[in-house]
Amino acid sequence: MFKKLLLLFLLGYACSLHAQIQGTVTDAKGEPIPFVNVYLEGGYDGTTTNSDGVYALDVLKKGTTSYTVIYQFLGYRTVKEIVSTTDTAIALNVQMNEETTSLDEVVVEAGVNPADRIIRATIANRKANLNIRRSFIPAVYGK
Repeated sequence: MFKKLLLLFLLGYACSLHAQIQGTVTDAKGEPIPFVNVYLEGGYDGTTTNSDGVYALDVLKKGTTSYTVIYQFLGYRTVKEIVSTTDTAIALNVQMNEETTSLDEVVVEAGVNPADRIIRATIANRKANLNIRRSFIPAVYGK
């Protein structure tokens, strides 16, 4: 009985250490934007909005730490919001403005394969590439 009570207490304590940011991402007209990338600056923690523009990011540690949350989607200006995680649940609704993006010209020529240049360079460096492959030692062993 004591072990179950201790486990329940530790589980509740661990859950109270995390904060969650949740909200909706919309455009200038108030329409939700689906599949927006939402992530923490300088890290690998993130998520995307669902088809209704709603997201929940629950990787933050509760405390006086502040984080920069980045919202990014092609065709819209990137938005950065600074959040302090003093509460366990933070509501953060974001509005993104459209941005025009122009891409450089792409030239496609008939009969020219762009992979030929890579293949020729690989063949020219064949001996050096073989020596690299022979000196490779894997860091993981699996059965």
